[in-house]
Amino acid sequence: MACALAALAAAPAAMADWHEPVGGASPINESSTRNSGNVNLATILGVPFVAWNEDTTQQGQGSSSTIHVAQLASNGLSWQKVADAGAHPISLLGSTSSDNPSVTGVGGAPWVAWQEGVTQTDTEIRVAHPNGAGTAWTEVPPAPANPSLNNINHPINHDRAATDGGGNAAYPTLRGDGTGHPFVSFFEADPGSGSLFFGNNFNPAEIWVDKLNANGDGWDEVGGGPANPDPTHDAAFPRMTVVGGVPWVVFFQVAIQNNNPALTIGVSHLSADGQSWVQLPAVASGNPNEFSNADIQNVGGTPYVAFGDNGGSGNHRIAVYKLNSQGNGWDVVGGGPASSASGDADHASLTGIGGAPWVSWRDSSTSSSAKLIRAARLVGGVWQQAGSSANADSSHPADFGPSLANVGGIPWAAFGENDLTTPGQNGPGCCDQARVSRLEPTFLLTRAEASDRSASLLTKVQTFGLAFRVGFKWGPGKTLTHTTPTSPMSDDPDYAFKEITGLSPSSLYTFEPFATAGTPLPLVVGSTDAFVTQSTPSTGPKGPPGPRGTPGHNAKLFVAIIHAPRHVHRGKHVKLRYVVDEDAAVTLRVTDAQGNRVARVVRSPHAGKHKITWDGLEGGSAPSSGLYKFTLTAHVGGQTDKDSVKIRLID
Repeated sequence: MACALAALAAAPAAMADWHEPVGGASPINESSTRNSGNVNLATILGVPFVAWNEDTTQQGQGSSSTIHVAQLASNGLSWQKVADAGAHPISLLGSTSSDNPSVTGVGGAPWVAWQEGVTQTDTEIRVAHPNGAGTAWTEVPPAPANPSLNNINHPINHDRAATDGGGNAAYPTLRGDGTGHPFVSFFEADPGSGSLFFGNNFNPAEIWVDKLNANGDGWDEVGGGPANPDPTHDAAFPRMTVVGGVPWVVFFQVAIQNNNPALTIGVSHLSADGQSWVQLPAVASGNPNEFSNADIQNVGGTPYVAFGDNGGSGNHRIAVYKLNSQGNGWDVVGGGPASSASGDADHASLTGIGGAPWVSWRDSSTSSSAKLIRAARLVGGVWQQAGSSANADSSHPADFGPSLANVGGIPWAAFGENDLTTPGQNGPGCCDQARVSRLEPTFLLTRAEASDRSASLLTKVQTFGLAFRVGFKWGPGKTLTHTTPTSPMSDDPDYAFKEITGLSPSSLYTFEPFATAGTPLPLVVGSTDAFVTQSTPSTGPKGPPGPRGTPGHNAKLFVAIIHAPRHVHRGKHVKLRYVVDEDAAVTLRVTDAQGNRVARVVRSPHAGKHKITWDGLEGGSAPSSGLYKFTLTAHVGGQTDKDSVKIRLID
């Protein structure tokens, strides 16, 4: 008889939840005693990159800041700074405030856009990428040889004249177009009058989009003018995505209604000929305090928009919309808000995973000071929160973010979290640490069934429907010297199993499940367990031979139902998914509430995952509605194992 031992090491795993791939007191910041902010995350050739701004002059509470970029190291053990030489490796000047970085991949390399305040009336949008050697950052177009407050260029702003003091531009989003010529969006208020945001010395702010020119040495405005439809009132806080090579921009548009300011969430996209902007109907309209900043994302070729909406009063909740099938309006996604009614939610961030939307936000459900990073996914057309919070410490507030990204089919989130431990110049409360968390699976059950020379290793995994890849490490005694291939998960929960052979009789072996979560490393590791192989019997049934002809005797059979519907309309097909660890005869028996047999289905599958279907009929007719038991039994070599579920048949 097989023998499964208690866990040897590792504490029981937590439920599937958010964890940092690289943790610690200050895993990303250049300096742990200076604030980071406005953390942005992107995936470039499968590698996560994070950009952030960090204080430079005052410990903890700096009045100037600079931009940094880091990538996850190939061994998964650290965040490596990218071309991070000098006090301000990316920003033009060390004495200015550089904020709101946006990082994306162009030709497989990281490019970053940011805003850099030069004077009170001049904030410039700038873009840079690493040089060919990867040792320093190069601006596009190149910066002046000896830049200073009196000697700068104006590469991207709509107002590129130095004589009028420049314009205030902010909130850039950088996105690739697939051809090596990225777009950058931003809003800008130029000298003049009439701006509610910047005051009477500035014209109303407008939304602009530039594209890298054909020579790759400068930026051209696209669309023939601003992307917002009303130049007489401010438009601000744009975010951009690219759909089929076309930029789409979401933004706030101010209007005056009945002598009072109002706010709409507008969306524009570049026309087919690239000469103008196409305005879509507003996603939402309300008073100025009703909405928090919006995000837009290409999810499976469709634009999705997310933002906080309080309905005019009370807590903001995260609303998600998508472009309708006619392309002329917006449909609510998920039947209602993605966040709960108990807390105030803002800073929505969207990504697409497997063609479906995921949304993350900052939530103050627990208390006004405990700002938590949360996320949700669509399940059966409604929103389901995924995990608890992404914070490293749930008692520490997330002051910045989140920025959500798809890393290898898994959601990762970047944010700034206050460590509440390092004293800054203005007292306790410093410093905000840049952090990145990812959603990891949970190993709910792990077991081994052993014969004398082989064993079946099996684990049950909570996945949130994500394609985690799961395998096992194993070895003789207390070692883990071998690694099985990995298999992708799909259901939630799902099962992974592997057959290992070439074992010695009456011997101890150790094993543990592991998973990848977006990147090859670091691994997500489950509890370590062990088993003892049987002694070789003189007689008895034999299981299937191993790869080199090694016999496996008396391996214990295992079968489990891994997916079943909760209810099915009577008379319709009922499909179950199951896993069996050996070639076996499998029987599905359907019985009613009194135990009477309704149907029987027989199959002869190989070891692995399979589907089995009942046509939903009893003697050619649909059975009556009610609760039915579905029992799946596997038989091989005199051994039997079974699993069952109950499914309600409805009218």
